[in-house]
Amino acid sequence: MGLVGAGRVGVVLTSALAAAGHPVAGVHARSDASWDRASAALGDVRRVADPTELRDGSVGLLLLAVSDTALPSVVAELAAAGRWDGVTAAHVAGTYGIGVLDPLTAQGAEPLAVHPAMTFTGAVDLETARLRGSRFAITGSPAGAAVGTRLVLDVGGVPVAVPEQARSLYHAAVVHACNHVVTLIAQAGEMLRAAGVDDPEVLRASSTAALDNALKAGIGALTGPVSRADTGTLHSHLAAIGAATPDALDSYLTLARATADLAAAAGRLDPAGHAAVLAALPGPDADQR
Repeated sequence: MGLVGAGRVGVVLTSALAAAGHPVAGVHARSDASWDRASAALGDVRRVADPTELRDGSVGLLLLAVSDTALPSVVAELAAAGRWDGVTAAHVAGTYGIGVLDPLTAQGAEPLAVHPAMTFTGAVDLETARLRGSRFAITGSPAGAAVGTRLVLDVGGVPVAVPEQARSLYHAAVVHACNHVVTLIAQAGEMLRAAGVDDPEVLRASSTAALDNALKAGIGALTGPVSRADTGTLHSHLAAIGAATPDALDSYLTLARATADLAAAAGRLDPAGHAAVLAALPGPDADQR
């Protein structure tokens, strides 16, 4: 295999694939820092100055682990070099399907989009281990998808087929769950500090339990004042947040309204309770709900 883009995702995936028996024929890293990261994780591998050098017949898998912004131009550069027959061209971007690989497909490559649904911080050993059991979104030609499925299984992951037209929505779901939970925890930490509690571990047990339960039961896992139509507690929360951490008030209100709507739709909140909760949550459309 050949790696183009030696960032955090590419190095972890390549390290896992190498450990699973897929030899690395070459790595293209644009910066010395990226190359240092790759060589530290992968050992004695060949650095290619130009990614088109990987057309030399040494690779059957071309892994494009570049940024979403750079991906179209990298694909165009590689395709302009000539034929890629016998090569599976794979990218790791979440929001793109295989359409972005069309220039390489036209040059004989089999297209594959394979996105690991996890976060990467650069801790190679830890994140390589975390790939086991992680879900990978697979979109590809029949041959490309078959290769992607085999590779995911080789690193201990679980392949999940995602249609081409649904890639952006799939990625939005992952980002919504992953990135925005960081925002929520950060805001909750600000509230704790404002309350004189400087220990974010206070949030761990309830947050991890809520995540585990939500993945198993969806909105059925809901607890708390919205699920009970406890408007007194909601009024108390809004007053405290508005006074101490007003920047968090909009997100609290927005998510509480969404929680009430989901709870009502699932039968967890009766119509009277739903109306009472929404009336307790001021917003631009509160008088219309």
